[in-house]
Amino acid sequence: MRRTKANRALTFVMAAALLIGSIHGVGAKEQSKAYDAPELTLTQGVTDYDLTEGITYDSEKYTLSVTDTGNFDINVAGDYEISYALTEKESSVSETESVENTESADIIESTETVSGTETVDTTETIENTDQTPEGDDQNSDTDTADQDKPDQPADKDEADSAKDPADSGNAGQTQGTSTGVGEAQGSENQNDGNTDTVKEESSDTDTVNITEEQTPKAANATQEVINFSRTVKVVAAEEPVETYAADNEVAAYADVQGNYTVNLGTPVWTDETRQKFQYTNAKIDTGSDDISLMTITLSNGKLPDDILNDVTIRDDYGRSATWIFMDKKSSQEIEKKIQTMTFDYVNDMNVYVSVNANDNEGFDSDIDQMKLTQWSVNGHYYLFVKEQLAWTKAYNRAMDFKLGGEQGYLATTTDHSEIKYLLSLYDKATWTAGTRLVKTDGTRLNNSRIERFVPGVVKYINSNSGSGSLDERKSHYYWAAGPEAGNQIPTNLWLAGGEPNEIAENLPITDATLSDIQSHESCVMVVPASSSLNDIKEGNRADTSQFATQGFFVEFGGYADGADPGQPDNTKKGETNVLVAPMDAEAVINGVKYAPLADALDTAQAGDTVEIVKDTVTAVTGGTMKKSVQLKSKDGTWFSAPGDAVDVTLDIAADGTVTLKDGTLNVSDNGTLNVYSPVDHNTYKVTTPAGASSVVVPNGTGDDTPYLKNHNTTGALTLKIGDVTYTYTNQSFDAITLVYIPDAMYRNELVTKAEVPADKTAEIRLDDTDSVKTKGTGNASDKVTVERRNTDKKADVKIPSGASADVFGHEVGAAPANGVTVSQGSTTNSGYPSRDYVTIPVGESIVIDGVTYNATDSVQRYYLGTFNVAVTTGNNAEISGGAKPADPGYLQQYKVKISPKAYFDLDKDNFTVTMKKSDTGAAETLPFAQVCKEETDGSITVTIPQVTGDITINAAAKRQLTTLNVEGLTAGGAKGVFKAVDASGNTYELATDGSIQVNRNEELTLTFTPDDFDDRYYSDLTGEKGESFSILTALTDTTDHNADLFATATFNWTEKSYEITYTPAKADVTLKAVFTPSHIVHLHVTGGTAEVTDHTLVTKETGASQFQHVIVADDKTVEVTLKDTTANGLAPTAYWSDVSE
Repeated sequence: MRRTKANRALTFVMAAALLIGSIHGVGAKEQSKAYDAPELTLTQGVTDYDLTEGITYDSEKYTLSVTDTGNFDINVAGDYEISYALTEKESSVSETESVENTESADIIESTETVSGTETVDTTETIENTDQTPEGDDQNSDTDTADQDKPDQPADKDEADSAKDPADSGNAGQTQGTSTGVGEAQGSENQNDGNTDTVKEESSDTDTVNITEEQTPKAANATQEVINFSRTVKVVAAEEPVETYAADNEVAAYADVQGNYTVNLGTPVWTDETRQKFQYTNAKIDTGSDDISLMTITLSNGKLPDDILNDVTIRDDYGRSATWIFMDKKSSQEIEKKIQTMTFDYVNDMNVYVSVNANDNEGFDSDIDQMKLTQWSVNGHYYLFVKEQLAWTKAYNRAMDFKLGGEQGYLATTTDHSEIKYLLSLYDKATWTAGTRLVKTDGTRLNNSRIERFVPGVVKYINSNSGSGSLDERKSHYYWAAGPEAGNQIPTNLWLAGGEPNEIAENLPITDATLSDIQSHESCVMVVPASSSLNDIKEGNRADTSQFATQGFFVEFGGYADGADPGQPDNTKKGETNVLVAPMDAEAVINGVKYAPLADALDTAQAGDTVEIVKDTVTAVTGGTMKKSVQLKSKDGTWFSAPGDAVDVTLDIAADGTVTLKDGTLNVSDNGTLNVYSPVDHNTYKVTTPAGASSVVVPNGTGDDTPYLKNHNTTGALTLKIGDVTYTYTNQSFDAITLVYIPDAMYRNELVTKAEVPADKTAEIRLDDTDSVKTKGTGNASDKVTVERRNTDKKADVKIPSGASADVFGHEVGAAPANGVTVSQGSTTNSGYPSRDYVTIPVGESIVIDGVTYNATDSVQRYYLGTFNVAVTTGNNAEISGGAKPADPGYLQQYKVKISPKAYFDLDKDNFTVTMKKSDTGAAETLPFAQVCKEETDGSITVTIPQVTGDITINAAAKRQLTTLNVEGLTAGGAKGVFKAVDASGNTYELATDGSIQVNRNEELTLTFTPDDFDDRYYSDLTGEKGESFSILTALTDTTDHNADLFATATFNWTEKSYEITYTPAKADVTLKAVFTPSHIVHLHVTGGTAEVTDHTLVTKETGASQFQHVIVADDKTVEVTLKDTTANGLAPTAYWSDVSE
C-alpha cells in the first residue's frame, strides 16, 4: 500500500495506541537506594526555582518527574508534600523522532527535558515538505487539566466537546493530547485530553506529533517506576525587588511606596466559634486626599459573598476584590467600609489592602467581562478583559485603561510564578505583550500606540520566519509594552519542545485585518496547561483549542518612579500586607468588637463608650482616652474624660484595672482605680466616694499632687486610698473639698477620720511632722482609727488589741486587751500642752519608745516623750559607766551614779539636783538627803522616783589633801628648818616641829637646812655661813614603816642642806628628821698627803691629797693618814690654825 500522508498518520496512531496499552500494565516498586531527596527550602515569591533541586539519582538509568505538587504555591509560606517518580529509561520510549521528507536528507531529532514542575515529555515529529493543504480536524477527549494553577478550584465547566472528523472537511487529520503540565513539544495544535496526540499539519511541511508523558506509568512491563515524596518548605521573604530581563542585562525596579498609610489593626473574632473576623480598628491616612481605588486580596481562602457583591471588579475565585470609586471616597469612608467587613478565616491567611487616589479610566462599561486582582508579591494590578481580539487590537486596548493613575499595558509575564498567578484570574489562553512584530521602519513598538489598523502598519522583525535555531527564534521575541518594553522575553518561559517556532499554520483566525502578517506565528499567548508561553498568529485562532486566546491581561505598575506613561502621583497610594492573627474581642464600642483594648481606646471618639468585655485583656501602657469618651470596666465602674479638659493618659492592666497617669478622669459611684503620683512616682489604689467623682493628676502644673473631688453634699463621704478609708465632708456645692492622694488628711482638717484594718500596714500623714504608721500586727476584724477632735482638730489614734504602730514619732508596742488611745498634745493640758499622751485602761500597760507605762486607779494618762536630764560634772568627776542613762519618761524613775576622778572627792556641799514639776512649771531643788546617796567608793547615786519634768544635776569635785607632819627640827639641842615646794610652786616652811596641808599624790621637793650656823670663816669668799652647825643625818617616814628617806637625799655644801623628792599617798603622814651638831675640820698638808679614812663623813673635796674639808660631828674624831712626799724622812708635825674671821 502506498504510504500517503494519511497512511503515515494512521500508522502513528496505531503505534501510540500500542504504546499506551503497554503503559497501563506496569507496576511500581520502591527502591531505597536509587535516589537521595533531602528537604528543600525556598524563599516565598522567588521566580527562579526548581522543585527537583537537590535530588540525586542515576540520570543514565532514570528519568525524574514531579507527579503531584501538593497544591504548591511559591507565594504562600508553608510546608508542601511534593511527590516524584523515577522512571527507568527504555530505548523504545523517551525518544523524539523528527523525519522531514526532503530531496536531500531525513532529519531525526531527540529531545529530553526536565523541569522543576513539569514532567518529561517526548515528541516524535515527521515533517514533509510537500505542499499539501492542512485542515483543522481535531479529536479532543477532555479539556486541559488545570494542574499548574495555584489553589484553583476544580469545578470548571469549560470542557471542550469532541468533534467529528467528518465535520471539519479534513478527514485525514486527528488530534489528541495527553494530560500533563506542559504542552507537547513541537506543536500547539492540540486540545486537552488523556490520549496521545497524532497530528498531521500542512503548510510547508507535513508533521505528525506523538506526545508521551513520563509519569508514574511505565512504558512497558519491564520498566521500573520508583515513587517517593519529600517536604518542600516555603519561607517568608524580605520585601521583594522585581527584576526583568533586558537583553543581556538584568534591569531592576522596586514598587514605589506611597505616602498613604494603611493600618488594618488587630483582627477580632466576631464570636466564640472563631470562624469569622473583622478589622474593626482599620486606619487609613491619606491626608486630605480622597480615594479612587481600593483592592483587597487574600493569599488563600475566599472573600465572603457580601463583600464580593459590593465590588466593582473581582477575580475569578473570590480572593481579590477591587472598588473603583468614580466619585471618590474620603479616607474615613474607606475606613468605615473596611471596619464593617466580615472575613472568613483560614489558616496562614494574608490580607493585602491597597488604596489609591489617582484617576481610573476604561471601567465605564463591560465591567462584568473583566476580572481584576492585585498581587501582593509586587503590588501590580492585573486586569483580565474577556474580549477575543487580534493581538494588535488587544495591545492598543490595554492602553485604554488607567488604574490608580497607572497606565495599563498588555501584561508582561516575566516568570513562571507570575504566569501562574495570572491564570488564577482566568484559566484559558490569553494574550501577553510578547511579539516579534515591529514598526515598518524596523523599530520596536515599545508602548507606542498603533494608530491605524491597515496592512503594512507593522511587520515581522525577521523575514525568514520559522528558520534558524531555537535560540535564534527566541531572540526575535520581545516585550512590546510595560516597563520591560524592548527587552527579550525570558527564554525559560517558553513552552518546551521547540517554542517559539514561528510556523505557518493553516488554521482559521478571528481577525484578518492586518492580512500581511497572518502567514506565520508572531504574537505570544499564555498556555494554561503548562503555565508557559507560546507564539500564535496575530489574528488570533478561531478554534476552541487551548491556544485560542479568549481575552488578554492588562497589567498596571512596575515602572520606576516618574516613568509610568499614566503619570500617576506615586505619593498618593498606600498598602499593607499582613498575616491574619485574630484575637478575642476585649472591648466593644457601639456593638463593634475590638482587640486589643488599646485599639478600642484609639478608635473611640467623643460620645463613644468603650466597654471591656473580656476578663483578661492585653495591657495598655500610656494609652489615651480622648475627651468625652467613656470607659466601662468589667466590674461595672464607669470612667470618662471630661469634654472641657485635656485628653487623659492612662494604663490598663491585664485584669482591667485602670491607672490614671495624667489628666482628669470622672469615675462613677464607689469606683476603683489606680492613681499615679508624679510627686513620688508611686501608684495608689483608690476607691471613690458615693456619687460621681473627678480624679485629677495635674502632671507638670507645678503642684503635681493628685487629688479627688466629689460634689456630693448630702453627708459624710468615704474615700479609700490603698487600705486606708478616709471620711470627709464638702462644705457646700460651691465649696468642694479637695482630697489629695495619697495623704488625704495631710493639713486638711475637713478630712476628719481615717481607718485602716489592724492587719494592714499604712501611713496616715497629718502634717509635716506627725503621722501614723501601722505595722499590720493586729487582727483583720479590728481597725486602727485616726480621728480629729472637734475641739482643737488634733487627732486621737485608737489602737486595738495586738496592734502596734509608729504614732506621731512614738514607737507604740502591741496594745493591751482593751487597746489604747494615743493623742496629739492639747492646750487643755496646762502642764503639758505640747506633749502627746496615751490613755491606758486601768490595770493594763503598754510599751512606748521602750518605756513601760502602767495604768493605775490614780493615773491612766501618760504624757509621751522624755524629759531632758542635764548632768554637769566638771573635769574631775564623771557618770559611772561613762554614758548618761536614757532620759526618763513621764512618772518614770531616774537613777544616775556620779563618781569622782582619781585624786578627787565629790563635794557634797556643792552637789545640787533640780526638777521641774511640769513642762510649764519652774525648776525646784530636791533635798540632797532625799535623792542622793553617798557610796563607800566616794561616788554619789541620784535617784528620782517619779519624773515630772526636766532635771539638772550639778556635781562638784575637789582635790584630795595630805596632812604632812614634820618632827625632829629642834631635838637634842640641834636646830634645823624644813621647806616643801609642790608641783604648782607653792612653798611651805617649818622652823619647829609641825604640819602642813598638801595635795595628795602630788610630788613635793623637801629641803632640810641647819638653823644654827656659827664660826663663820672666809664667808665673803666661800659663801658659807659658818663652820659649826646642826646637819641632817637621818630622815624616816614613820607612817610607811619608817621608810628611810635620807638615803635618797642630795647634799648642798654651801647651804649644808639636804634635798629630798617625796610624794605623799595618804591622808596623814609623819616625817621624822634627825639633826646632829657638827663642825668642819680643815686639813692642809705641806710636803706630804693627808687621807681621811672614814668615808662616811661628808667631805668637800673627794680624793684630795694635800687639803680636805670634812664635816665631823661634835665630840667625834676623824682619822687621817699622813704621808711624806719629800723623801727626806721628815717626821710629820701638825697644828691647829685659826681661820676665824
